[in-house]
Amino acid sequence: MPYSFSYHKEKLVRKIRKINNLNSNIIFCCILQFIVLFASIEISKIFNFKLIKIKFLNFYSKKILIIYLSYFYFILIFYLTTFILILIDEKNGLQISNFLFFFYINFNLCLKIGKSEKFSNWIGSGLDETMRIFVMFIICLNCVYFLTRITHSLTLLK
Repeated sequence: MPYSFSYHKEKLVRKIRKINNLNSNIIFCCILQFIVLFASIEISKIFNFKLIKIKFLNFYSKKILIIYLSYFYFILIFYLTTFILILIDEKNGLQISNFLFFFYINFNLCLKIGKSEKFSNWIGSGLDETMRIFVMFIICLNCVYFLTRITHSLTLLK
């Protein structure tokens, strides 16, 4: 009987460690998403366009409270999406969620930068718009790859 109790206790401790590790990974990924979103919003302000055009995510408001709420809603959406994907695919749910959000943010940012007048003036007017967008798409893929590798490394840590 004591062996059985010890075995179940050890099994429970392993489950708790796994849950704690998953929660810490999700929190770290939320922080990483926040940093990427904040940097992307600031870059979009430099190029004078709105990155995300969703009404309840207004990162360009003059009111600080609305900006904070927008970041909170974004992180909440990320958190809920991550939990849904973890329920669907326990092993890769966090990585899939991070990839989707990183790709959405970076793809929108790079696509709009490729179409912007400032980027056109900087890179030269001789380059066609489709080539400018293609260059920015390649940069987007490299950024997303780098960010997803960080997530992958994080999930491999025990």
